[in-house]
Amino acid sequence: MTISVLVGRLDGTTRCLRAEGPTMPVHALMAAIHEAEGIPPETQRLVWGSRDLRPTDFLSGPLPRVTLCLRVAGGKGGFGAMLRGKSLAAGQKKTTNFDACRDLNGVRLKAVHQDRQIAEWRARQAAKHESKQQSRKAVDEPPPPLLDSPTAAFDLDGYYEANESARACVATAVSAGLATKRQRDVLGAAVREAAEAVEASASDGSPSAAVDGARASKAPRVDAPAAAPGGERKGAVGARWSVLERPSDDSDDSSADG
Repeated sequence: MTISVLVGRLDGTTRCLRAEGPTMPVHALMAAIHEAEGIPPETQRLVWGSRDLRPTDFLSGPLPRVTLCLRVAGGKGGFGAMLRGKSLAAGQKKTTNFDACRDLNGVRLKAVHQDRQIAEWRARQAAKHESKQQSRKAVDEPPPPLLDSPTAAFDLDGYYEANESARACVATAVSAGLATKRQRDVLGAAVREAAEAVEASASDGSPSAAVDGARASKAPRVDAPAAAPGGERKGAVGARWSVLERPSDDSDDSSADG
């Protein structure tokens, strides 16, 4: 099995070269062109469509067509020299941006940098997508079972007992306060009546009458109050009336003799 390759010559004509096998190495094609045209392989430039062929490439397919060109030293018409001249102009700094230059394949460096940035962005997007997929799997997984832990039980009976005790204490405190207020009111009224009686007796002008009026007045006597519903309460004061009787004449005479 042989393969035929059409080679476009420098003068515009086409020549057919054949090789044994289903494919033809490019370095073998360059050697055949060197034998036929006398052009060294290092100065040959073979173009297949819009792509420059390298010596390590292979040609295959039905009747491929290759165009032969010559490599020109110096690049694109002294473009590098033009950049160096601009960088050395007066009042300007040397440039470090060579994106407008071309590589050996004729591609501008700006396009090469853009291709590398796009590849890096795609790698980052793939890593981000993978992390999202892992997070979704983690969310979809069932949660771990809960550990058996003792829970605090609510003591309903104790709550009712504490509530009733609080109510009894409040009722006892309120009743004791009201009783103390009534005792104070009664005691104050008795003191006022005694003071009025003394003043009335003093206005008559007789000291004995004043003394008799004071003795005959009602004086309060403080006794302990009855037990409260909630229990005894320390410091509670009760008042009860007692009438002070006037002493007899015998007692007065005995006191005078003495």
